[in-house]
Amino acid sequence: MPCPARVTLSRVTLSVVVLAAVVGGLSGCARFPALDAATSQDAMRAPWPRLQPLPPIIAAGEAGTVTEATTGAIEARGEALRRRAAALRRAGTE
Repeated sequence: MPCPARVTLSRVTLSVVVLAAVVGGLSGCARFPALDAATSQDAMRAPWPRLQPLPPIIAAGEAGTVTEATTGAIEARGEALRRRAAALRRAGTE
């Protein structure tokens, strides 16, 4: 004969699973705002950023070949990217 507490626990567990499935299924019906309208045309036409391969960067760091010039170049590039991001943000709010 099964324990009544175990049967009740199984029904509660099943109820929670069904409720989670229903809520999860209904959330798929939600309407989202048009995200394309939030991006300016300049940002849409901008080229994709160039990706840098990681192995040479990691190897340079492990070999100790990162110099002040390397650090300065990376910092300058980061600052240029921050300026570009700020310009894109400003263009998106106009």
